Amino acid sequence: MAQPPLSIPVKGSQSGMVYLSHGTGQALKTDSALIANHQFTVSHYQPFTLYTIWFRDVGKDSQKAILYPAAHIQFDAQYDLTISLATDSVNYWYLQFRHKHLAFIKTIGQLSYETSQPATQDSLYRERARVYAAYTNSFAKELVSHRTNLAAVTALYDLIVADRLQPPLIIKNLYTQLAEPVIDSYYGAKTSMYLNLEQQVSQGSIAPVFQLPKSNGQVINLKHLRGKYILLDFWASWCGPCRVKNKKLATITTKLSGKLQLISVSLDTSKQKWLAASQKDGINWLNLCDLQGFKSQVAQAYNITGVPRTFLISPQGKILGADLSFAEIAKRIN
Repeated sequence: MAQPPLSIPVKGSQSGMVYLSHGTGQALKTDSALIANHQFTVSHYQPFTLYTIWFRDVGKDSQKAILYPAAHIQFDAQYDLTISLATDSVNYWYLQFRHKHLAFIKTIGQLSYETSQPATQDSLYRERARVYAAYTNSFAKELVSHRTNLAAVTALYDLIVADRLQPPLIIKNLYTQLAEPVIDSYYGAKTSMYLNLEQQVSQGSIAPVFQLPKSNGQVINLKHLRGKYILLDFWASWCGPCRVKNKKLATITTKLSGKLQLISVSLDTSKQKWLAASQKDGINWLNLCDLQGFKSQVAQAYNITGVPRTFLISPQGKILGADLSFAEIAKRIN
């Protein structure tokens, strides 16, 4: 069903171009609109969906807003998104969730113990745990306060689920606090689907078996590798954190040689980019890719919505944990 066009004021520009996108990975969809007379019109959009909006030739970070027929948003003279609680409570409260989330991410980024000296790592770890707990409690209270507002479920999916900031159990507890009409929404359905899929790859579950090719076409079957611990790592050449992690994986394979089989699964769609990144990062262990990206059956079986993502699998084929630190991996194997 076609939605009525949305006219969005832009006080900072009389003309120009604006871009809008929604979705992630290969599901990303991007559109554009012309600014004329200090406004632009969005004629085709998916209702009650979060859009990223940015302006060409303007030195501003992209901003996010939920587009729906009653949305009432505008951009001021500095191209900042402005929303009034009186006219658009959905976008207003989503923006409040987002501002607190970005402040949390900034704080966590300043508490990186991976690059710190060993003497300070324990204290940084405790402080990170404290910040995470404080943010989780604050988010939960805000979510319950606005449990009937679509902003709550949008924030839950966009800020918590998509970024995997909390384990599935906490996400499920937050999800069950939402009112029924909100749960039945677009992001409510996506969160429910995520939780159902995540249950299939939770700790103690049998790791989904798969067959994937190496660069030379030889097909590797996960089932045939049982008998030793397996670290299954999902990555991509375009993922910065993945590329950093590849170099660390080389270290862990050396330390746990003979005890651990490392398998890297690339979500690239270009063989050339996959192999170039593999060579540059020194990947000399099992390195698989079917060039299907996030549409790969393996990615879907393991509920991969973002990378990097790792699973430790026991010799009997059970999942022992996801996204474990290298210290935790070594502890469980030794």
